[in-house]
Amino acid sequence: MKSRKNRASLKHALDLCDRLCLLRQAEPEARPKGLQEGEGEEENAFPLRREILNFLKARPLPGALGKTGRKHRLNPQEMLILLVLLRSRVVEGQCYLNGRDLIGILFDSTFDLLRGTELLNSEARLCKSGAVVANTDGAVGADLLDQEFRLSDSLYEEIYAEIHDRPSVVHEDVPEQKMGYQGNLELLMDLRRLSVHHQKRAGRAFQIDYWQEGEARVEESVETLSREIEKTTESISDKLALTPLASSFPLIKFQDAYQLDEKELIIAVTLLFQEFLYGHSYLEAVELVKLISGDEAELIQNRRILDGDARLVQSEIVIIEHPIADKDFVSEAHLSDWAVDVMIAEPPRKKGMDGTARLKFQRYIHELKDSGDFYKNLRRRRG
Repeated sequence: MKSRKNRASLKHALDLCDRLCLLRQAEPEARPKGLQEGEGEEENAFPLRREILNFLKARPLPGALGKTGRKHRLNPQEMLILLVLLRSRVVEGQCYLNGRDLIGILFDSTFDLLRGTELLNSEARLCKSGAVVANTDGAVGADLLDQEFRLSDSLYEEIYAEIHDRPSVVHEDVPEQKMGYQGNLELLMDLRRLSVHHQKRAGRAFQIDYWQEGEARVEESVETLSREIEKTTESISDKLALTPLASSFPLIKFQDAYQLDEKELIIAVTLLFQEFLYGHSYLEAVELVKLISGDEAELIQNRRILDGDARLVQSEIVIIEHPIADKDFVSEAHLSDWAVDVMIAEPPRKKGMDGTARLKFQRYIHELKDSGDFYKNLRRRRG
């Protein structure tokens, strides 16, 4: 933040925030100079609160805070909550503040406190934008006044970098030189990254801690993670379009041969890395369906993706085992050995038909009209 004007604007907003928070603490030693003993905090917090809200309305904050406010159309009250969370992390060493303390900065009356909790709703702008993160550990369905909230790490790191005139971790404005894929492995690793985004979203959308990935346990909002999925998917498509020999990649051949869509490919890639990382590729079918679903409605729409007559199962790419009450949805799924070989372009590990031969054979069977057609082809080959 090289501009003196920008520094002064942020400093003034944080100074006002400091004074307001000290008043709300109601501790005699924390009173600003000039505040007479015996004066109630309500008498003095109101004009100070009005001053900072008017300042935030008239003069948008600079840097990452201002960019976040403009992008998500945050009002002065929501911007003040961001300032309070920033102050709490820096001054008091507390990353989390409960909803009661945060809303109490803005309102005094019981009615206004109750109404103000809407600002911290998971579907409201602050949490939906990812700027504010709720602590969901053991707090599913908890009262918003008792729930804890913090400033997102990414926003804090951007603000910190700006204050110290360091390059931010985020480089949104730097044009990126686009290049195609150099090989199958590079494409596979990008699909792996996309799979992890899906795992993160499943954890947030369905409040589960199923995935073994340490990096999959995060606190971004479902909307933020869905945008990451879209962004990564678009990036992969763009790079493939710039890759002249993309059609020769084993992964692309594999996808084309079985006409797999993006969701089916993500399931296959997820099972592949499950085997590489943990020595087996067994995962619960219902969790794989959650993996490709952003909410309950999508879960219902996607429920048949691992049914017995689904492409992944019919082609024996994914093997379904131990169904309960003959329901494939309630079963274990794993990737077949030949599919692993095809996806990573390695020689088969077992004797018999390899992945490429299996692709050709299954395509041949699919194109056969009847048994007469088969014998006709057989006679032609012998002749």
